[in-house]
Amino acid sequence: MELWLTQAWLVGSGLFSLFLDPKNRKAWWAKPTLVLMITIPAGLAIAFGQQKAESAKRQALQAEKQHQIDQLKILELQMQLKSVSADVGKAIQGLQTLLIGFGFTPETAAVASPERIRKSKLANGLLQEAARSNTPSIKSERQRITVQYFPKNVDSDVVEKTLLDLGFTFVKGVPQQQGATNAIWFGKDVPLSDVKLVALTLVRAGVDVKTIKPFRKSHPVQDRNLLIQVGTDGDYSEKPSMTIKQIVEAPGFFRPD
Repeated sequence: MELWLTQAWLVGSGLFSLFLDPKNRKAWWAKPTLVLMITIPAGLAIAFGQQKAESAKRQALQAEKQHQIDQLKILELQMQLKSVSADVGKAIQGLQTLLIGFGFTPETAAVASPERIRKSKLANGLLQEAARSNTPSIKSERQRITVQYFPKNVDSDVVEKTLLDLGFTFVKGVPQQQGATNAIWFGKDVPLSDVKLVALTLVRAGVDVKTIKPFRKSHPVQDRNLLIQVGTDGDYSEKPSMTIKQIVEAPGFFRPD
């Protein structure tokens, strides 16, 4: 706007000078007027320029101040993010330590899904309830039952300790199949509640229990009536895992064949 006014004034001064006759003595006022008309826009230009410079300076200072504020905010957010990351890292490490205590290996604990973690925690709660009601007489009665376990993808020491604490007799076998542990077989004289305890111990350790069933009558193992076997059934490798509810609320476990 100020540039347009200055230019318009200069154009007017130029037009005025065209009609000014320097020999005309009666127009003595014209020369001072012309000088004023020339000097005023110059003064205006200087004034407007200073005003613009001051405005630009204020804007630059304001921008610098805003930049400093933004930098402080970014620094604060970075510190908060670092703190959150550290807290998340500690929480993940704590969770993995908990799962390893349940029987997971460090490898399986590191990749455990939320659903598997949920099932493991739920199974742990049920096992703790069983442990609280585990009287010496119950443990003595349970020693008649042998759990033969073929460990693969869990910490068998944790599983072994848990089963021994519950009173079972534990026998560690050598795996005969390559697949992951997914099956439980039991003899006809094994109480249903004990079969469920073994299943919960495995689920807590991160095992995908996919089938629980009695031995075939033609099974070659001697003294199988009080035997629980834990191993792999290739026919169930692609089947869904049993839920805690399916295990706990089952009225019994039966063979599909």
